[in-house]
Amino acid sequence: MRILQYLVAALGVLTTTGCVSGIIAGSGKSYSHLEDPKVKVTQVRKELGDPIFSRSYRPPKRISETEIYRDRAAEYPDFPPVVITENRSPRLSYREMRNQYTALCEVYNPHGWYAERETQAYGMVGAMTLGIGDVAMMPGVLARKGRSMQDGVFVTFWYDSNGNYVATYSGDISAPRKKAITPE
Repeated sequence: MRILQYLVAALGVLTTTGCVSGIIAGSGKSYSHLEDPKVKVTQVRKELGDPIFSRSYRPPKRISETEIYRDRAAEYPDFPPVVITENRSPRLSYREMRNQYTALCEVYNPHGWYAERETQAYGMVGAMTLGIGDVAMMPGVLARKGRSMQDGVFVTFWYDSNGNYVATYSGDISAPRKKAITPE
């Protein structure tokens, strides 16, 4: 009986480690409901605010052929920008997503408590370190949440010629990374 109690306790520790930081990271507002081909640009603007960057493409271009995508891809040739969508059926690969046609690209900077898109790492680190990693990750999670409330998060949306959602990039595709971190 005592062995069963220890096994249940050990199983409880292993299954809940990483949960606190993962729960905090995954909590908050989400914009994933806007990642649907039926969603119009007007609805995104209503929920995320006015864009901080906007560029039209006439005629429409493939996302991967736009200047801002190529510039970002040239910064890190081995790691091109990951263009995604959550609610498209059938689900497209990253390569197929970046080959979708776009007529409009907009970058938004909403402020507030936003959910992180990927939270699996918190649980994996917590489980591998038997909960110690969760304690170590907590300050970073809270700091990121504080920054998102103060500075906002950046998200890029692409739309087709009818103003319908096409794809998303988590970040500001219009701002070069190397220039932002390299002192002049």
